[in-house]
Amino acid sequence: MKHSLQKCVWYRRPAESWIEGFPIGNGRLGGMVEGGVNRDHMYLNEESIWAGHADDCVRTDAKEAVKKIRELLFAGDSEGVEEIVMHQIMPKKRWFGSYQALGELGIRLFNTMEYGAYERCLDLDTGIAWTEVSDSTAKTAEEQENAEDTRRIRKEYFASAPHQVIAIRYQSFGEPMDLEITLTREKEFVTESPADGTLRLMGQCGGDGIRFAGWVRVLPKGGTMRTFLVRQGANPVIQIRGAQEVVCFVSSRTDYTCENYLKQCALDIQRAEQDGYEEVKRQHVAEYQRYYSRFDIGFLDSEEEMLEELSTYERLRRLKKGGKDENFYALLANFHRYLLLSASRPGCLPSNLQGLWNYQMYAPWESDYHTNINLQINYWPAEAYNLSECHTALFDWLEKVSVSGAKTARDYYGAGGWTLHHASNVFCHTAPCAVPAGLWPLGAAWIVRHLYEHYLYCGDAVFLREKAYPLMKGAAQFLVDFLVEAPEGVDGAGYLVTNPSHSPENKFYTKDSKMTTFTYGAAMDFEIIRDLFGNCLSAIEIIRQTETKGDFEADFEKQLKEVLKRIPPLRISERTGAIQEWIGDYEEVEPGHRHLSHLYGVYPAREITLEKTPEFAQAAKRTLERKLANHYDGQGWSYGWMGCLWARLREPEKSHEALEQIVKRHVQHNLFLEAHGNPQVGDAQAIPMTILESLVQFDGETILLLPSLPKAWKDGWVKGLRMVGGYTLDMTWKDGKVETLTVHREHVFREYPIVEAKR
Repeated sequence: MKHSLQKCVWYRRPAESWIEGFPIGNGRLGGMVEGGVNRDHMYLNEESIWAGHADDCVRTDAKEAVKKIRELLFAGDSEGVEEIVMHQIMPKKRWFGSYQALGELGIRLFNTMEYGAYERCLDLDTGIAWTEVSDSTAKTAEEQENAEDTRRIRKEYFASAPHQVIAIRYQSFGEPMDLEITLTREKEFVTESPADGTLRLMGQCGGDGIRFAGWVRVLPKGGTMRTFLVRQGANPVIQIRGAQEVVCFVSSRTDYTCENYLKQCALDIQRAEQDGYEEVKRQHVAEYQRYYSRFDIGFLDSEEEMLEELSTYERLRRLKKGGKDENFYALLANFHRYLLLSASRPGCLPSNLQGLWNYQMYAPWESDYHTNINLQINYWPAEAYNLSECHTALFDWLEKVSVSGAKTARDYYGAGGWTLHHASNVFCHTAPCAVPAGLWPLGAAWIVRHLYEHYLYCGDAVFLREKAYPLMKGAAQFLVDFLVEAPEGVDGAGYLVTNPSHSPENKFYTKDSKMTTFTYGAAMDFEIIRDLFGNCLSAIEIIRQTETKGDFEADFEKQLKEVLKRIPPLRISERTGAIQEWIGDYEEVEPGHRHLSHLYGVYPAREITLEKTPEFAQAAKRTLERKLANHYDGQGWSYGWMGCLWARLREPEKSHEALEQIVKRHVQHNLFLEAHGNPQVGDAQAIPMTILESLVQFDGETILLLPSLPKAWKDGWVKGLRMVGGYTLDMTWKDGKVETLTVHREHVFREYPIVEAKR
């Protein structure tokens, strides 16, 4: 069977593990579809099932320790700093609780079948995963339907946002089905069944944390259904005999967001049952396509007809061996757009380190919100995708986290505003935790740039005034208070510098050849400060113009401008010719380290550009070249960041090479990304962002078309690509040149020139 090269993920065999399954989600509720034949299995997730509490990993006696750290860093005593961080900054409980799986849904086919034909597919156009299995050896669907005594089963799975349930349907064409259905969890739960075709799982994280429930309603057509226990104390089982069709509706709620979560579970199931599977499916597709159909992308490929016959696994394997398949990158763009829409909806929590999907009680890195790059990457393409609504989950969370962030600013630094360190969770953790590198208070300053980017795309002045600017100002106010003047006799003397500071998550050798993490005044800090303060100043001016308040924030505006004059400038290392990463021209411990922190000014910010700062742009290129020449420790997400950087620096072939490295080394069977041997989802959004930056860029003044188009993509199209100012672009190109361009201007609020880039 032929499938769309850009819009369908499909395989010829069932998944053998979680990492091979299909993710489905409605922003809050998700599952991983494995599509087994005689034993089907799905890990279920609800976004707010987290172990832990709001006061985990917090201490309030760190202010004096921070003062001592500042003294030691200015004195060059990095060893003393490490000791204080470990014993006087880090809490006794180093790690907060993990995001957890809701449970496991099992469906077992008793009248088993040997299959001759099998196919499973995730249809990105509809957001529906399906499996078809037949005991016929016929190759085509028509031959299977006409074969005598053929037994065929079709299964469908999707997560409905309108009905807030996961819907599953088994249909048997031929012999009726005999099924058993179970619902279980690794620990901290009980299950029951009221003998009405419902399985109820209830539990509490850690025994004293978030309470949760997961319910499954089973609705057969034909045959009989009964509930029983295999043995005393076992979980209940629903058994169905002789059904031609079985529908399951799955609901889950927690007391994190829903006080009467048990009642709400029942209401979700009741509404879905009343409307019926076909209506639930119809509403799901209509609602999903209202978002997903806004955007499209593809590349012309002379081998397209042959590639349509290959499964996604076969295409991936072919690429890993050096084959060519440029529409695989279009598929990745569409797949990760699907993931964002499935993991981040209005009214939900933000997409975490694994998006929404997790099968463990203790996930890698707690599946938390990592704010020294990963959470930001989750949302890099949201606006360009034309999925601004997906951004709102992040913005709502930032309003909550700013409250605890204000307390952390006071308790640790004696500062106003609010701050956020390198890791957070649903309890809005903002203090340092986990590892020494967790003492990094620039997370808020980085993440709030998403608020201003949202305004640049949407032009919502009310959003800017009431939501974005207050959070931006709070992050900026913290930095105004946090900065201290470097004393005489040290690098950067007389400048206002961040202290303590480090360049995530890199280490360097001090002047006396000692290896350390901490310093004062890492280059990235000042790139973030210039970006944030510049955005705040622009926001102040915009709000003045829209509200005719000529004195709006005049004192704060003056303060920001004064601070900007007194922070260290960008520097080029005399030692390497690259962007200098720290206040001193130190030697890196790992020249090929995965983080690219000191290139923040290239991307996501726009401080370093070929047109405005050509000398620094060349130094940025040198930085990347040195990384690659020194056995770059690139993970999936970091190669994605590198791809964005090369695209901004107008190096299309190097940008494309970064994507090739991701596919060869880090893309998993189900198209999730791997980092350090573990799956990651959200920060894979750097892949589509690299692609979009190759097609269209904004340099601060002009919208540039095809600024970094690699030769492999010489012919193609994009539809519904959003840009700053409110523009939406439909474009085709041929032989690397724009062929057709349609500019949709109905939402334009600020005029920018649109030109084809010179290459």
